[in-house]
Amino acid sequence: SWDTVLCSSFLFAYLHAGQWEKFNELVSFMKAEQIPPDVYTFTARLTACGRVGQPNQAFAIFKEMRECRVPTSLHAYTTLVDILTKHPQNPHSWKVLHLLWQKTLTTLPMPSLIQIISAYGAARRWSELSELLQALNAAQVQLNMAACGALLAVYKNSR
Repeated sequence: SWDTVLCSSFLFAYLHAGQWEKFNELVSFMKAEQIPPDVYTFTARLTACGRVGQPNQAFAIFKEMRECRVPTSLHAYTTLVDILTKHPQNPHSWKVLHLLWQKTLTTLPMPSLIQIISAYGAARRWSELSELLQALNAAQVQLNMAACGALLAVYKNSR
């Protein structure tokens, strides 16, 4: 009998082997058989989106993960942010990134915040970076040394 753990294990095996058709068939099978996804199932799906360059699909999966009340892991956040920041040419990526940090500001892991700060700086998206910093300040989120270093690097590169 198929269960969540077995399905997640196969998803990761298909992911690492690059067998996208089997990967997608198993995701469809899980939905059809109402096998509940867990954090590993969603992480495999997010990672697959990163490998094939589908930022819009990645955000939809992340949203589904939250709707299913599956706890979001550090890996899930960093994978999603990584996917979005690697596709700066996709205007939707910036909208999704903005929406992500707005909805998860106080729970977003520091490595993900650092990626967002660096991505905004690299793309010279100063108004969005300013808005993020103001929101962090208003929410009393304290940046660690690495985040402060990222801000300093962004500032130095802007000159």
